[in-house]
Amino acid sequence: MDFEGNFTVKRNRQHELFASSDYTLLYLDSSGFVISYNGDVDHFLPIGVSDVLGISFLKLIGINSPSDEMQENIVKELILNGRSTLQIQLNEKKEGVSSFSADIVSLRDRANIVSGFVMVIMPSQKNEDNQVVDMISEIKDYAIFRLDSEGNVKNWNRGAERIKGYRAEEIVGSNFSIFYTPEDRDAGLPFSLLESAKKFGSANTIGWRLRKDGRKFWGNVTITAIHDMDGEVIGFSKVTHDLTEERNAELAMKELHRQLLTKTRDVEQFTFAASHDLLSPANSIISVASLLRETLGKKIDNEDLFYFQAIENSAGRIIQMLKSLLDHLKLDGKSTKQPCNLEEIVEYVKMDLRVEILDTKAIIKYDSLPIVLGHTTFLYQLFQNLLSNAIKFRKPDGIPEVHIRSIEKDDCWLLSVSDNGIGIANKDLEKIFILFQRLHSEDSYPGSGIGLTTCRKIVSLHGGEVWIESKPHHGTTVFFTLSL
Repeated sequence: MDFEGNFTVKRNRQHELFASSDYTLLYLDSSGFVISYNGDVDHFLPIGVSDVLGISFLKLIGINSPSDEMQENIVKELILNGRSTLQIQLNEKKEGVSSFSADIVSLRDRANIVSGFVMVIMPSQKNEDNQVVDMISEIKDYAIFRLDSEGNVKNWNRGAERIKGYRAEEIVGSNFSIFYTPEDRDAGLPFSLLESAKKFGSANTIGWRLRKDGRKFWGNVTITAIHDMDGEVIGFSKVTHDLTEERNAELAMKELHRQLLTKTRDVEQFTFAASHDLLSPANSIISVASLLRETLGKKIDNEDLFYFQAIENSAGRIIQMLKSLLDHLKLDGKSTKQPCNLEEIVEYVKMDLRVEILDTKAIIKYDSLPIVLGHTTFLYQLFQNLLSNAIKFRKPDGIPEVHIRSIEKDDCWLLSVSDNGIGIANKDLEKIFILFQRLHSEDSYPGSGIGLTTCRKIVSLHGGEVWIESKPHHGTTVFFTLSL
């Protein structure tokens, strides 16, 4: 769409009209930035600005560093109201600081959608120092007002009234230090902010501020120095954004996180103690059953022997699960990471799994594997669980084939362990990482149901992620990353 072609008055006609008058016309896009103009703007450009094109119209009305959010909110108010008039002071090069009137009108296309704005600036007969008549006074999300060179409030807007609780007649003339806590006033914060703004052009701070009724709010404050043509500071603009809701949400989230950590630690401590205490009676069950079987000797028949074996096997599975759970709970990653040669770790795992490897004739291959910073014991446990699973979940009468690969990425190592086993259905790919979650019966594939949960925790302790790709009867690949 041709933005300027939608104006009621053609550009050349505007140029003739305004070039010979005291009026200056600026065309703004729908975000409030100057895209073209007619008339003389050079005589009131803000200090340090050589060209009006591309700057925010807020800079022309004394707000030197408008944020994107502030610009967006003010434009929304403009679109809602359709028109705004305000009294401003600009640095007129010939006569110093002069008073102007700025009128902003929204422009809509044929679909009644705002496509931009026209801003008319003209000399004002009134001499009210930067007294905002409409637009700035209507902005409710920000407290926007002017201070004199001593920090006394010179004007007020509705946002300031809503945020701070004062009406204009109650606060204009008072020093802005009234908005700060006694601790900040004693520390000289208000004065230091003005001095920083004088020295550096602006000052920003975030912290607790006071409302009229004494309640605190979390405010983001920007103070910008305003200079005359001689470079002397004649006052300040002050913009405060109320971030109390965001701050309260952040504090609530931190408290929730703290409570969650506390509960998690409590559960882990209880689980550790319970698991440790249960090992003793579980071992006793096996010992007593074995002793009783030996004592009875030839008096027991095959049916009795079956029951004795069932007792011992069940107790043995309990012991295996408890030991796996204890190992899982011991994973804390608090020890210092050391260089770990993954090829050496895999070789140690193969040695410890040599019985399973010989029984199944498993083939385990790996490409060149890296040296990473980590915990050797945990990484050994990681590969032991993955290789053990790859051998265990083999196809009936099939020979397990396992291949370990590694690829260096920008900020991590990507490793994979692939097998040719029974595979996993897509719906179960996340389910298998849940503690004690099993996809097969104990008789078909014995185990504790903790292995992959432990793998995920180990990978997480090494700054990585783990995921699985698999199809039933077509094998499984476990991918995981480890920090460089």
